Amino acid sequence: MSEVELTAEAKVLLAEKGWDKGYVAFGSTASESTVRLAVAFNVLGKPCTWVMLSFDDKLLKSTADEDPNMITPGATEMMGVKSDMWKLLSGGRACMPALCVDGTMFMDSDEIVKMLAVQQNAPPEVLELIELSRTSNAILSEVLKHFGWSALHASTGYAMCTKEHYDAFGEGKKDAAWEKAKTDQVKAFFSKLEGILADKPAINGCYVGDTLTLADAALFSWPLSFSDVAGLNVSAEYPKLWENWTKLKESRPKGSERFILGFPTLCEYASAANKAAREGGFEINKYWRTDKDGRAYLEQFGVQAKLSTAVAIVMKERPANPIRAIVELLKKSRE
Repeated sequence: MSEVELTAEAKVLLAEKGWDKGYVAFGSTASESTVRLAVAFNVLGKPCTWVMLSFDDKLLKSTADEDPNMITPGATEMMGVKSDMWKLLSGGRACMPALCVDGTMFMDSDEIVKMLAVQQNAPPEVLELIELSRTSNAILSEVLKHFGWSALHASTGYAMCTKEHYDAFGEGKKDAAWEKAKTDQVKAFFSKLEGILADKPAINGCYVGDTLTLADAALFSWPLSFSDVAGLNVSAEYPKLWENWTKLKESRPKGSERFILGFPTLCEYASAANKAAREGGFEINKYWRTDKDGRAYLEQFGVQAKLSTAVAIVMKERPANPIRAIVELLKKSRE
C-alpha cells in the first residue's frame, strides 16, 4: 500500500479542513487514474467527499464559480496538482489521485482499489485482475508517457504536470530495445484481458460476471488511454477488449462521466502533439506489425502447422530424445 508519510504540518491542515474524517478523495475524475477511484466508490456504494485537483498550480478555492461540467462531481473545493498545498499533502509527489481515510493518506489508484477490495473480501477472480492492473501499472504508464503524454506536456511547457514525471520519455529518449521490451509487456497485459473476455459467454462491459466489480474500476481507463493517447489500434488488435470498453462506455457508470466526456478532448491534444513524430515513424503500432509480419512469414511456408504436427506425434510416441525426433519429423516434411 502506498501510504504517504505526512508531516505534522500536513496533519494539522487535514484536521483544519475536516479532511481527516471518513473517506476524502483528491483528484480530477476526468483523469485516467482518478476515474478508477471514482468508479470504485460507485461499485462499493460508499460515501466519499471529493476535493478536485486541477492540472495547474492554483491555490485552494471554492468551485462555486467554476463550470460545473469541468468539476469533479460533488467537489466544493479545488486546488492545483502542482500547488504547494498539494505538494505538502501528497508528500511531495504532486500527482493524483489520493484517498485520505480517517487522516491517513494513500496514493496510487490501483493500490487504493486493492486495499478497498481486500477490505470488502472481493472474490479471487476480482482480486486477480486488480493485481494484474497493479503490477502492470508502472510499465503501462511508462509506455503511455513515451508514445503519448510526453510530447503533449513538453508542448505546453509542462504547465499541467510536474516536468520530472515526463521528460525522460518521448521521441529519442529511449532506444528500440527498451521500446520492444516495454511493448512486449503491454501485449502480455492486453492479451490476458482479451483471453478472459474470450472465455465469457457474452461481452457485457464487465470482466467478471454481469455487474461492475472493483476489477472493472481498476482496469477502467486502459483501453481508451492506449487507443487515444498512445495511438495503439486497440480495436483491431484486441477486438473483444474494445467491444467490452464500448459497452462499458455506453453504460457510463457513475463516477466515470467526466472521464468519458472530457478525456477524449485531452486525447485530441495528445494526438496533435504527436502527429509529426508518428508520421516520421515514432509510433507504437510498428511493434505489433512486426509480430504480424513474422507470423505471416512462417505461415507462408507452413512452419507452424508442420511444427504443431511434429509436436503432436512426439507427445503421442514419447521418444527418448524428443528434440531430435521433432527435427527428423520436420526434415521428412520437407521431402
